[in-house]
Amino acid sequence: MFADGSTVGLEIDVGWVTTAGHDPLELLERYGDRVKLVHMKDMADGEFCELGEGDVDVQGCADAAREADVLWFVYEHDDPEELMACLERGADVLESL
Repeated sequence: MFADGSTVGLEIDVGWVTTAGHDPLELLERYGDRVKLVHMKDMADGEFCELGEGDVDVQGCADAAREADVLWFVYEHDDPEELMACLERGADVLESL
């Protein structure tokens, strides 16, 4: 027996989805009813970067997540050069969405 959307939720990390060659917007549209958290991470050519500076369509992901009634965005940067500056920039980008 397979679990249905009422018992299994998803968390989508848009950075890793993009790096793997998939479209996070498509996943959010397809599985949005199961997604409660979206990890907002940006990557450029498989490397971590500041939110909004990489390959991820950050605005499109935010819009698709809102359309899917996602409860939370989780800001993530796996390897920031300067932690506080990274947090401030990430907060500014998320606030602008």
